[in-house]
Amino acid sequence: METKSREVIRMGRVKKETGLSQSTIHRRAFDPDDEFPAAIYLSPGCKGWYLDELIAWRDGCPRSVDKANVTLEAA
Repeated sequence: METKSREVIRMGRVKKETGLSQSTIHRRAFDPDDEFPAAIYLSPGCKGWYLDELIAWRDGCPRSVDKANVTLEAA
């Protein structure tokens, strides 16, 4: 039986993948009531996140709309 490895990413890539700030990521990752993926501890002072969990979370989030740049066409 083959074991599939999971990619672990660090904060810089988490920010790029999610569009969130570092402080927001930390707050959400350690809030037990938030659906944001939990961090994993790689060593003292070093955290990471599973890429597949972050992508699943991101893809499940509702998309925001920039209301200032939306134009509606007349029907």
